[in-house]
Amino acid sequence: MTDKLDVISWDSYPRFHNDYESLTDTFTRSAFDHAVMRSMKKDRPFMLMESAPGLVNWHDYNTLCYLGGFPGSGLNELFGVTIEELDTYYPNGKNYVTFSNKKQETVKDYAEQIRVQDAEILGTYVEDFHAGEAATTRKQTGVGWAYYTDCRLDQVSMTELIKELITNAGIRIKELPENVEYHERYTDTYRYAFYINEGDVVAELLNVNGTELLSGQVVNGKISVDAKNVMIIKGKI
Repeated sequence: MTDKLDVISWDSYPRFHNDYESLTDTFTRSAFDHAVMRSMKKDRPFMLMESAPGLVNWHDYNTLCYLGGFPGSGLNELFGVTIEELDTYYPNGKNYVTFSNKKQETVKDYAEQIRVQDAEILGTYVEDFHAGEAATTRKQTGVGWAYYTDCRLDQVSMTELIKELITNAGIRIKELPENVEYHERYTDTYRYAFYINEGDVVAELLNVNGTELLSGQVVNGKISVDAKNVMIIKGKI
């Protein structure tokens, strides 16, 4: 190498959990690359400019790093957890979470590694270095509960989890056809129910009672909402 080289630096981004080599090979390749860069120009400064999160990458060469943690601004006290690491998955990568009811759900896209402070663990990871660690927690706060899910569950699993949270909170779940959105607004004497059909076909709704606000039609039990349309039902509280 040239004698005029002043500094050696490199960016370390090991591609963990890829689909073309084993985890051992990834670690080996990263260690080899680091050793090669570190060995060049031994009498010159060496810098690790950028790195994927990991103990080896920052601990040895950046002794002035100050570790923070998130969620911040008091949210870690609210949820009773601190997030220490974030692991992202390739499109074909996944993990699983087992809940206290023994039901197993699928994780995709990302998973966090958290330190549980004073929260109750509801679900734990099944595979990889996350195995046995908390994936979903809750902490009682005042008269309510603060839930934290540190991964992205598949749509079906997340829907089931949200339904469980809503039920535990004593909130009535409105059964609706697919692609129909529901909202309510209140006055002192009336309830206004908004049915928004975001789908491409007519939606049939049951157990609806009141007066259709735009047409004045009285509804007793069943209504049809056209595709890409809205229906507002006024009823007494």
